[in-house]
Amino acid sequence: MIDTKIINLVLNSKYNQLSNNYKFESIKKNKICGDIINIRVSLNKKKSLTYEAKSCFFTKASAEILSKNISKYDFQKLNELKKDIILFFEKKDFKITKNLKPFKIILNKKNKVRKECILLPILATIEALNDSR
Repeated sequence: MIDTKIINLVLNSKYNQLSNNYKFESIKKNKICGDIINIRVSLNKKKSLTYEAKSCFFTKASAEILSKNISKYDFQKLNELKKDIILFFEKKDFKITKNLKPFKIILNKKNKVRKECILLPILATIEALNDSR
């Protein structure tokens, strides 16, 4: 069952609407469940991220959290975030790091089967920014 905090986060999303003012874009599909996300990143005065997702609540919640916090993540920190999420689900004693704190609402060991859903927006953002390098 999905936690009501996750449901409320998704239902009250502010970034689930693609911006027409963007520099980088990536569309990524989760090969396991079929979720699709389109990410657009703008680097104007303030870095911003918008998305459109045909996906489950976990992908949308992850995208919403990433959008709210995108200014904290450069390319390197996004890669660290990806690794930390993988370690969180794979290692029994892995604690939530400072890098993971914004994602705490969706990081629960019982959600391990949703790991790829949670990672999808992060992977799409890394892909979009990597294409710019």
